[in-house]
Amino acid sequence: MQQMVQSLLEERFQLKAHFETRELPVINLVVVKPGKMTLSADQTPPDSPVVALGFNPPAPLRGIILTNFRGSYETFVTGTAITMDKIVRLLQGSGWLTREHIIDKTGLNGLFDIHLHFAPENRTAPTVIEPSGSSFFTAVQEQLGLKLEHAKAQLPILVIDSIQQPSEN
Repeated sequence: MQQMVQSLLEERFQLKAHFETRELPVINLVVVKPGKMTLSADQTPPDSPVVALGFNPPAPLRGIILTNFRGSYETFVTGTAITMDKIVRLLQGSGWLTREHIIDKTGLNGLFDIHLHFAPENRTAPTVIEPSGSSFFTAVQEQLGLKLEHAKAQLPILVIDSIQQPSEN
């Protein structure tokens, strides 16, 4: 499929592009409190997640990360039998961070059970409700024993040399 899309872009748009390696800002995910990440009791890889979800599933869904929002002022993230790769993808696509690339430097392997509770920085709690929970960065460090550190790394990027208006069908 990727080859077909690439051919289409080259033919229809006369796309010319190449990859280069550049030093860019990244966020390294590192361990600062060993032992905080809880290994799942069952280390068998979860089945492919084809699931019909309700609001209260009868049992934790292995391999799935659930995010619950209490209004816009509290967030709960839970997961059972989660890989570090999934945790990095959750952090990368969450919107809780900048769009910098996250690199897993934890060295942690296996399946983990995670529980994270935090109050988003831009929370707007009603005045009658006092939000509980730490900031996102504090919660990741205190509850998971992980830290997000700004760094620089060599990353491949796509450079578009030229592109034209699409040709007619």
